[in-house]
Amino acid sequence: MKYNLLKIMVIATVLAMFFTLFAQDRSPERIAREHLAAGDSLFTTERDFTGAIESYRQALNLFKELNSDVTPYNLEIRRALNNLYIAGQNARNWEITTRYGEELLLMEPSNEAVVRQLAQIYRVGMNDIPRAIAVWVRYDESFDSFLAKQEIADLYGRNNDTQNAIIWYQRALEMNKDADLLNKLALLYENNNQPDRAIEVYNDFIASEPSRRQLGIAYKNMGTMYQNMNNLNLAIQNYERSLEIDFDRQVSLWLVMQYFDRGNFERANHHIDIMISRSANDNDAIFYKAQILFADGRFAEARPLFQRLTSHATYGRDALRFIEIIDSSE
Repeated sequence: MKYNLLKIMVIATVLAMFFTLFAQDRSPERIAREHLAAGDSLFTTERDFTGAIESYRQALNLFKELNSDVTPYNLEIRRALNNLYIAGQNARNWEITTRYGEELLLMEPSNEAVVRQLAQIYRVGMNDIPRAIAVWVRYDESFDSFLAKQEIADLYGRNNDTQNAIIWYQRALEMNKDADLLNKLALLYENNNQPDRAIEVYNDFIASEPSRRQLGIAYKNMGTMYQNMNNLNLAIQNYERSLEIDFDRQVSLWLVMQYFDRGNFERANHHIDIMISRSANDNDAIFYKAQILFADGRFAEARPLFQRLTSHATYGRDALRFIEIIDSSE
């Protein structure tokens, strides 16, 4: 028994010496690469993101210690940072994600995807809009980006900082005449009880001779602005201008209802006919067409149109009522 115990102790001592010597033969670079490989296995195979993070961190620290001008390990450091950034996201560990994402951007400052994701994590995951803004500002300082300026303006707007939002929207518009962006700026002025400034922004934009498509969007947005201000005459005027450039069904229907309520059947029919030419089964257009024919006393033409709508969820009951009136008048 004593002999067996002694034998086991000797074997254990030999194995310990063997592993010690083996470990001493492994270079720091090899150990760092083994940590990377272990992290990949934990991440991909076992989906153990926390364990993967620890392995990647050990690899990163070793590669940083080994890195020098003589033997650079920039590729390995970048890979470890990227893996930590992704593993942090999968683990929903925003501290790890942002820490190593920010460090990754120092090596890849033009990586717009990481900039966007980090800003999103700061804003949504951490409810920290100032840090989200800071990420985009650093990117803009390096690359003078239209996208960055727009994102910064949007973030200031979300943070109820109207003054800075206006500044950054204006900077973005100086780079690119974008009607949607213009609308955001105008809405800020409108919501800030500065409708005159909103109108001025639109007029300046139109005077700058934008593309025809952008002009159409601008007129549509102006129509919406005047509609919100309850200035229906100017809303109609600008919506009409927008439709001369590009068809929009919702705008057309709104104009049909406005003209119908004002008794201007000629203009209502103008838009109704365009709507029906684009969709023969446009029930909204059919219903207003039938009502206009009914108002003109053209019952024989109105009845089949109402008949098409008798099963319609919105217009069915009214259509049946009009049919009864027409039938009782014969």
